Order: sequence, then structure tokens, then C-alpha cells
Amino acid sequence: MFQCSTVVQQCLAKIQSILLPCPCVCCGANSGNELLCEGCKADLPWLTRVCVSCSVPLYNAPTSDLSCGDCLKNPPPFDQVIALFSYEFPINHLIHQLKFAKKLTIARVMGEGLLQKIQEQNTEKKPELIIPVPLHPQRLKERGFNQAHEIARIIAKPLKIPMNTSAIIRHKNTAEQASLPFSERKKNLSQAFLLREKITAKHVAIIDDVMTTGYTVRALADLLKAQGVERVDIWCCARTGLDI
Repeated sequence: MFQCSTVVQQCLAKIQSILLPCPCVCCGANSGNELLCEGCKADLPWLTRVCVSCSVPLYNAPTSDLSCGDCLKNPPPFDQVIALFSYEFPINHLIHQLKFAKKLTIARVMGEGLLQKIQEQNTEKKPELIIPVPLHPQRLKERGFNQAHEIARIIAKPLKIPMNTSAIIRHKNTAEQASLPFSERKKNLSQAFLLREKITAKHVAIIDDVMTTGYTVRALADLLKAQGVERVDIWCCARTGLDI
């Protein structure tokens, strides 16, 4: 019965891909019933050699088990970062389309890819709670959705990890980090977040779309650890290089 059901599902999926072809979110070509065609999937800037602490790309590193200079000098408050892509074309374009053109199918692409990498790399005990990086209420009203929340939804359900979107709020309407010079980004996040519910979980994962300087997730990790959380993981779709 199970084998028959599986065969039927595969046949229906094949028929659907022929009758209702899905355009690739990257190039627009027919990608069957996938959101990315095989060509674009292969050409994406997948991260390989990264800092073991913050996942910043280390393109010229001789091995994949090194820490970057910043983490050696100033160890981060988070314990692990899992990042999927380097923040370069076409990933930067896709994330911009997600955030500002409301193309929510891109959240599914990012979420499914990140989920797969988490399952492959995160061999330790899984987090007890997922927290998407919150938006300020005014920003949420303007945008209509929180991209980190949309990505987190794709990940939380198959991992069977509860998601909390109310425990931490962004009570300071900060400027977009990407719009600021590097020197002003840390100050921009000063006291931006507020904990309004007690968190009993000892292991928490923070989910965001892009990690640049890391000041956003550092602020959240500091806040969580001050409340007794023992381990904070960062899961993000894209990571910028050291020159950002």
C-alpha cells in the first residue's frame, strides 16, 4: 500500500510539473515543480569554508576549521552560526525581492535550503526554541510581514521546534543596518531589543535572513544569555564577507 501510494504521488507530481510548470525564482525558466532550476541551484554562492564561530566566508583559508581574526580577538556571545549562502548575486537580489517586493516564495526557497543545511551540520542536540529576529511594529506594518518569521516557519515545523515571536520585541525603530556605515551599525542596535516574556529554554536558535556585522544577533544573544539561556545558535540564509 505504501509503495503504491508513493508511486501515485510521484506520478501526480510529474504530471503537475508538466501541466503547471513552475518558473525558477532566479532565472524564470521552467523548473518543473521546483522553485529553483538545476542550473541556478548549482551556480548559487553556497558557503563552504567559513569561520567556525561566526561563519564569515574565509575564501583563502587552507582548511575549514579556522576562526576569523575578529572572533579570536572578540569571541561572540552566540555559540554557532549556520549560514547557507554568501551574500552576493543573485542571493542579494533574491533577498531584496523577498523583503521589498513581497515575493514570499523566496522565503520558502531560503527556508528549505537552510533547513537542509541545519539537518546536515547540526549534529548536537537541537534547540528547544526558535526566535525569528523581530521587526519594529512600524516596520512590520509598512512591510506587511517579517521575512525572518516567514523563513523560520519553513524550518520550525519539520524540526518540531516551537517558535516564539512575542518574547522579544524590537522597541527601538532602528535604521536598516545595510543603509548605515560600518562604524554606526553597533550604535544603531544599542538597546534596540526588549525581553517581555520569561524564556525557560536553555538552548535557543535565532533565525534571520542576512548576517552582516553580526551586531543584531550579538545583541539578541547577549539579551538571551543575560536571562539564563545557556546556548544560542544563529541560523541565517546569507552571510556577508569581511569587507562589508
